[in-house]
Amino acid sequence: MEITVSGKEPPGWNAFLASNRGTFHQSTFNVDYLQPLGFEPLYFAAEEGSRRVGQLLAFKTAPLHAASLGTAFEAFLPLGKRMFPTLQEIYGPVAESEGAYEALVSRLAGEARKTGASISIAKPHPLRDYPQAFEKSGFSSRQSATFIIDLSKTEQELWNGVSASARRKVTRAASDGAIARIAAGNDDAEKYFA
Repeated sequence: MEITVSGKEPPGWNAFLASNRGTFHQSTFNVDYLQPLGFEPLYFAAEEGSRRVGQLLAFKTAPLHAASLGTAFEAFLPLGKRMFPTLQEIYGPVAESEGAYEALVSRLAGEARKTGASISIAKPHPLRDYPQAFEKSGFSSRQSATFIIDLSKTEQELWNGVSASARRKVTRAASDGAIARIAAGNDDAEKYFA
């Protein structure tokens, strides 16, 4: 399996995502959104022969890049990118097999070391089958702000598992008009993460 890394979009990028249940975050549409903000795309493509078997989109950036936009700190982003390069990916890779998935994650880790990235941020897709591949390649995991909750439990059981500050936030969101609905199955979760 050959993995190529490029700053330019390989042919058929979005078509591969469409045929393998990829997400917006791994598409060129996300590049179109983030590139004008200073995020630099890196395309990782895994191929066996001439057939694409996996791909991963990552971005070169600086720590707190998104939080700095529109503030006085925005002027320091180019310096921050040079001094503290960061490599991040969201909801990838998209691969046809565990081998391709692990090869892409391993190459991402290698690229982070090669570029001297001080922080490597990876947010694997929560519904994918191989999240342990990130840990094998030296990434550490951290909690996400997205939770999948078993709503077959009683309301009291659910509240007992939630901290007081989180209960206040849920109550405030409900009073502000947030709507919660029960997922009918995996299809709903896949649509949410698409």
